[in-house]
Amino acid sequence: MSDESPEHPTPDASEHAAAATRPPRRGPWIVAAAVAVTLVAGVSAVVLASGSSVPETAVSTPAGVATPTADASPSPSPTAEPPAEGTQPFSGSCAEVLTVSEVEAVTGLAMVRTDFPWEPGWHPVLGGIDCVWVSESVYMGAITRVYAYPEAVVPVSVMEANPAGCSTGEPEHRPETECVAVGVVDGTWLFVSAYGADVEADAVEGLFALAAEKMGEYPSGVAMTPQDDWWELPDCTVLAAAIDPAVHGYERVEASDETASAEAPVHPAQIPGTSTRLCTLSFSSGEGEGRTGTSVAVTVIPGGGVSFWTAEAVDSAPSVSVAGAEGSAWVPGLARFEGSWGRLAVTDGVNTLMLEPSPSPSPDPDALAPLAEAILLLL
Repeated sequence: MSDESPEHPTPDASEHAAAATRPPRRGPWIVAAAVAVTLVAGVSAVVLASGSSVPETAVSTPAGVATPTADASPSPSPTAEPPAEGTQPFSGSCAEVLTVSEVEAVTGLAMVRTDFPWEPGWHPVLGGIDCVWVSESVYMGAITRVYAYPEAVVPVSVMEANPAGCSTGEPEHRPETECVAVGVVDGTWLFVSAYGADVEADAVEGLFALAAEKMGEYPSGVAMTPQDDWWELPDCTVLAAAIDPAVHGYERVEASDETASAEAPVHPAQIPGTSTRLCTLSFSSGEGEGRTGTSVAVTVIPGGGVSFWTAEAVDSAPSVSVAGAEGSAWVPGLARFEGSWGRLAVTDGVNTLMLEPSPSPSPDPDALAPLAEAILLLL
């Protein structure tokens, strides 16, 4: 069973609102302390060749509908461009994908849908959806996943690493079976998997057919078109050089680019990060045994402000004042299986910035505000 990225889901998380069309509103956001910088790029950076081994679902002409014939000298029509706002499969709502009873019929256990506590923006930006159901009473006893993205934004490495079929773990450790049904339906890459002791291939294939049928009732997913006011992705080294460590209580700040050595994504949950630049900004003071420091993960999501309102809607999100921001809030991490540390989320009304500090049982959300303000000036 593959681990999820970017984080693990929590069963009691609020409903995933990736298809939000409401404009961003002012509000509180989450702060982080040490600096590992994740930069989620625009959709155009992840448009890949569609030559993959995933089968294309055939589309037949309904009975009674005449097949149009081409004119003798047809005039060329302009190529339609994706709408700037994009669309998501199933209108971006996991509640529309499968019902709990439909999932339970496959796993044989009581299940519950576990959504992200808020939407950072990468799913609407890419025109996709990411849904997970987990067993309610047996920890990790069964898991069902559904991913749907425009075929063009799915890396070939993900397609090739996830063929249809079943696999079973080692009997003495995890004897459960995981079955995958996958294919391209009207330009949308659809992935359905189920994991559990009673999972069978035919049942998962039936779940795929059911999800595909329901997906056809909604507009197809379309990635957002990058706009002039989308942030550019700063170079990690340049970013560190522009930050004064003394302002944050340290003598030095260093950046390391983790993206250069990153392996190609293989799990569908990694699709949002296919255009991500991951840096680690490390703040430190002193030398040797007296050296102290911290680090902060920084994520930039161009266009991600489209769903910023979901961060502001998080219950009990403390307000954090960030100069130059349209909205800011201290929000939960994006884990769905288990708990995760909070972070500072900031928007300029169009894009989203996240700062995730080193894990701490008592983080200070306001401590990251100066760093967020400095980074905003660079974007």
